[in-house]
Amino acid sequence: MLTSHYISTFEDAIDELKQDYNDINDWREIRDHGCESGVCHSHIYYAETNKFFDKYEHAIVEYITDTIGNDGVVDIFQNAGNDITTYKNNMAWEFILYVSQSVIDDYCEEYQP
Repeated sequence: MLTSHYISTFEDAIDELKQDYNDINDWREIRDHGCESGVCHSHIYYAETNKFFDKYEHAIVEYITDTIGNDGVVDIFQNAGNDITTYKNNMAWEFILYVSQSVIDDYCEEYQP
């Protein structure tokens, strides 16, 4: 069950992303090419992704864990060479990628019959 703190922080994270990427084409680019391609213009550098992760850590970790499981999160950390800076970057990007699909799904439900 989601706590109200989680929901509020999760919604805040989504709202911040929607301010940074306010066009459906931005979201499609993220979904189709991934964050590492550079299409996440507000989340390219470690300083940006780590700041976003630190601000919404609880929501990001819980969402990613719910989506891919504990083993998936462990894999992200190990694939980051057990480096916390790279781990935070990859978790932020993973979160943004999953959010992109959700935003596109919502858009399609609302604007396409």
